[in-house]
Amino acid sequence: MASRGVGSPGALRRLFLVTSPGLERSLERELQLLGVPGQFETLHGGVAVHGLAETMWRCTLQSRLAELVLLRLGDPFHAPDVRSLDAGLQRLPWHHYLRLGAMTPIIKVSSVMLRRFQEKSRLYHTKLIEERVADSIRAAANLQEQEVASPSGAAELPEVRLRLRHNEAQVSVAASGLLHKRGARKAIGDASMRETYAAACVLASPMLRRLTAAAHHDEELVLWDPFCGSGAILLEALEIALGQAPGGPFSKYHPFKSFPCHDAQEYERVAKSIQPEPNASISKLTLLGSDQSEEQIQRLQSNLRRCLRRLQIPSIQAVREAKGKASSREELLEALPCRVQLVQGSISKVVKRLQGRPTMIVTNVPFGLASGGKQDREWGLPEASDTYGQLGRLLRQQRADWRGVYCLAAFPDSFRTHTGLDWSSELRFLSGSRWVDLLSWSGSVRQARKG
Repeated sequence: MASRGVGSPGALRRLFLVTSPGLERSLERELQLLGVPGQFETLHGGVAVHGLAETMWRCTLQSRLAELVLLRLGDPFHAPDVRSLDAGLQRLPWHHYLRLGAMTPIIKVSSVMLRRFQEKSRLYHTKLIEERVADSIRAAANLQEQEVASPSGAAELPEVRLRLRHNEAQVSVAASGLLHKRGARKAIGDASMRETYAAACVLASPMLRRLTAAAHHDEELVLWDPFCGSGAILLEALEIALGQAPGGPFSKYHPFKSFPCHDAQEYERVAKSIQPEPNASISKLTLLGSDQSEEQIQRLQSNLRRCLRRLQIPSIQAVREAKGKASSREELLEALPCRVQLVQGSISKVVKRLQGRPTMIVTNVPFGLASGGKQDREWGLPEASDTYGQLGRLLRQQRADWRGVYCLAAFPDSFRTHTGLDWSSELRFLSGSRWVDLLSWSGSVRQARKG
């Protein structure tokens, strides 16, 4: 029978997977579809997960929507004052998850005010709380008979988080690094789209279902991002279609590997079991990225090459083994089971390539953000409105065989008005400090309001 000690792989762990508000249910569905073992509960800003060490590892390695994996240390405890805070901290199993005496962790504290009580937690001085947490960790280190050296290759200090919400304290340690930093998209411009948001848009679209249907009718499916920027949506769509885990084997160092209770042998077994499973209809897919900016296309070309070099599919691995670092982007593209095309130019120019072809659009439309008056904050800048109008006209012309149009918009009312089309919101989430909507075109022209 597997050991059930607190630090053993067979011990139950309480995790919290952080994601952007609005994406909680999407994250829960993703974990279920991935077959990650455990019990899930959606909460504001993430998903609480109850599972084994394998659950923690697979959430970290496979989720495209999670931003960070936190491991809960013990249950929440009541901490209205310093004495009760110290008592609660002393009960925590620090030695299972921190290499005591070997490194000083980063400590982050948040004290939350509940509006319905109109008061903060009584312990609201975060610097004081940080000091008490540090004292508790030092005290636990003094109880250890022997210091354990930090493992070689550890790229970051461990991070401890304490959240105080109406006098209830919950302590966690970061089990993962920042998961939205995949490592491939290093060339980015201003206001670049986060990978987790791009993945959420692709996963919320019917791309995989449309691809299966296209193969059934022996036709291609073009997935077009007409405002591709540095390629967040395009690269996420490529990896999703290829069944590739985010970041591949080159993922950054994750803190759980330095936990004293970490079972490296069992982890390697689980990690090796996560193999890419390309969509059965992948050969019918064409990914088309376009942008008016030559600089953005150059960024995407650079990011695409890095992404291709990380893919764990036999054809790409063969090129890497034969050519090593000298392998060109063209050689790697040729080895793909699908097609990827990048075009610089306006959407009206690119749409001519799509005449009569089954095409889906998944894109992040220009926001036209401004720091000006109320109208700018609600409707965006005039140049964005002009782009919305041009997109609406091209869609109405039906030059391509549209199989679905999904646009992420920060100004949905402005977008609906200027495209002149009927849109429904499929997903709404917080992007930075702004709520955005993933809008789906119904295929109809927007009806003018009466009166």
